[in-house]
Amino acid sequence: MLPQRAGRFLCCLVLSTSTLVSAFLPPSLLAASRHISIAGSSSRLFLAGEVFPEKTPGVEVRRVADTDAATGIGKYGIKGMVAASEYKKIYAESQKEHKKQANFPGFRAGKIPPGLMVAVREFSIVTAIETAALAALEPYELEAVIPPNGIPELKVNVPGDVTAFARAYNGKDDFEFDCEVEGTGVPKLNDEVEEAAAAAAAGASATDVIDVTDVMDTKAEEVVG
Repeated sequence: MLPQRAGRFLCCLVLSTSTLVSAFLPPSLLAASRHISIAGSSSRLFLAGEVFPEKTPGVEVRRVADTDAATGIGKYGIKGMVAASEYKKIYAESQKEHKKQANFPGFRAGKIPPGLMVAVREFSIVTAIETAALAALEPYELEAVIPPNGIPELKVNVPGDVTAFARAYNGKDDFEFDCEVEGTGVPKLNDEVEEAAAAAAAGASATDVIDVTDVMDTKAEEVVG
């Protein structure tokens, strides 16, 4: 199943071609009132420009705006790759869902006009980027801010012109993305470093106890002797 984004687009499939084109516009171009849900806050503020330790191979997560101390909301940048195989899955599902609602004069029911297939590809590209971006936030225990329409507000920086990219993209190659999204929560960083330090501290304590015991046993033997 496609994300909730699909429902918004599908409900706009009507007889008017101009209406359909507007329905396929990327979410960044669709006006929506914003509802902010606070998932958490922290006394520590992570500042703009900070690049987080890598938790997903090949994916960079960075802070692009300072955390708001009152709301706990920050803006995060995510850079990575969308695998062609993942795009194809989303594109196939997108076609299937849109065909269910397609009904255009001069075309049989369920047929999307060839001129509008670029819009379907564009929708699939943005959805693939959104899916990858939200997955990248999870290891840091961050959640995207979700407006009432259920669609995170995503700013796509790469590819710069998504429509032009959709026209040229062959669907066979992995492609790079760079986007920004607002999120809530306290970023969880350096898991391995913190766990290693805790383990080392615990090991040192255990060794200290053993050493003290050995000394006491030695002293007792000396007294008995």
